[in-house]
Amino acid sequence: MRMRVRFFASLTFVQAAATAIVLVASSLLALNGTLSVGTVAAGVLAAVQVFVPFGEMTELLDELLASKAALDRVAEVACTPAEAES
Repeated sequence: MRMRVRFFASLTFVQAAATAIVLVASSLLALNGTLSVGTVAAGVLAAVQVFVPFGEMTELLDELLASKAALDRVAEVACTPAEAES
């Protein structure tokens, strides 16, 4: 559980950092006249879209682990011997 929380937090941080780096670098280039504002916006959107598959894979892994835990609980109940009635 701790690893999952750290991974989600790390992924969010890396996405924010990458977006900030692209935004700052492309804004500096836009101020110099090298890039247009539209190109800056496209760069930021592209940086955000890079991390979408990672987020989806993380959510899928989370659902898979929750499903496995639920299946383990069901199997444990199913394998419990029935109590004899007196």
